Amino acid sequence: MSEKQKKSFLEIESKKSKLEDLEYCTSDNQIATVQKANDTGNEIILNIQSIAEGSCKVYVRSASGEESNRVFINVVDQERVEQEKKEKEEAEKQAQREAEAQANKYSGSQRNTNNTHGEKVYRTPHGKRYHFDSDCGGKNSY
Repeated sequence: MSEKQKKSFLEIESKKSKLEDLEYCTSDNQIATVQKANDTGNEIILNIQSIAEGSCKVYVRSASGEESNRVFINVVDQERVEQEKKEKEEAEKQAQREAEAQANKYSGSQRNTNNTHGEKVYRTPHGKRYHFDSDCGGKNSY
């Protein structure tokens, strides 16, 4: 899965807890995990590691049990999405090729069965010659 960065803010006000006592949480550790990446004094930067596709919420909990707002994250496997898109496009192209081939098959067979001269064609008993005149092939022409 590709890495994306997005800035979101989690706010927690606690007079009882220190920054070093904060716990960084997700609502589902099977979707994503969260760890402290950097501390600039006023701001803590978190690293969210995606594990599997799905949705969860990220939040901070103080030692006294207070929780920050929850930020919703949705983990999507872009490689899978792109592969499914390619497969769908290829299936659509294949269906279109098959439809065109089927249309050509029917239009071709209709074209071949049409007598463009508007005349009957007679065949000799052995089928070696075709004639437009029934007398040309002899009595046995049909």
